[in-house]
Amino acid sequence: LTVLAGGFTTDRDFVDMLRVMQIALSQGQLKPEDAAETARLLTEEFPSSDRLINRELMCLLTYLRVSSIMDRYLEYLGSADVHDVDKLHVALHLPLLSDGWNAGRQIQLIEFLDAAQGQPGGSSRASCITTASRSFAQSLSDERVREILAEGDRWPHAAVALLYRLPQHLDAATLTTLKQLDERLQENRDSTTTRLKVGLVAVMARSGDAESLAYLRTLWERDPERRPAVAMGLAQWPTGENWHYLIRSLPVVESDVAR
Repeated sequence: LTVLAGGFTTDRDFVDMLRVMQIALSQGQLKPEDAAETARLLTEEFPSSDRLINRELMCLLTYLRVSSIMDRYLEYLGSADVHDVDKLHVALHLPLLSDGWNAGRQIQLIEFLDAAQGQPGGSSRASCITTASRSFAQSLSDERVREILAEGDRWPHAAVALLYRLPQHLDAATLTTLKQLDERLQENRDSTTTRLKVGLVAVMARSGDAESLAYLRTLWERDPERRPAVAMGLAQWPTGENWHYLIRSLPVVESDVAR
């Protein structure tokens, strides 16, 4: 197939060949290093002017761990001539590549995935994007996670995914970043920001350090709408000052939260 692909083929035949390559690599249990020449050939083909070819190429290039054309992948995401669905297909594959990233490229993908979360689609669309965002978050350094969370009000969907990347015990710098982000979100009431606020409460409650719990008690006093979420967080540490807030929460929370 590699030999045939090096000559002239129609787009329809090339799509079929790419699909057979996928089956051969998978069923033959071939590793990327076993197909270096195939990877080199396919690298030259992306992006094609044919939508189907690009989709099949992306599957193969990801499997073969081709990260040398990262700039081409990201240019594809930013092209006005590419259909949004085809861009998303590429974006969902990129987190599987571990090499070829720098800060600018990471932020570009995060911005794309964040914007894609807000677009309409099928019922599983959002969950697929969330899965990709969480997968990508696992590859980021602790410093990069803090940098992106520091601007979580710009990328609320991405910030929610990055919260899952944080360790249980927060260091002082990370806690400060989360508190400052929460303060900036205070007046925002849209559904995405609400999810991020709940996530911030959950992460700080999980940490359980004195400063985090003190901040949650401040939130309880300041924002009545957030009391159910804050009470759920404080209930993980139902002693000391938190006990008083839990008792005060009982008349204002719904039945499930109360239990």
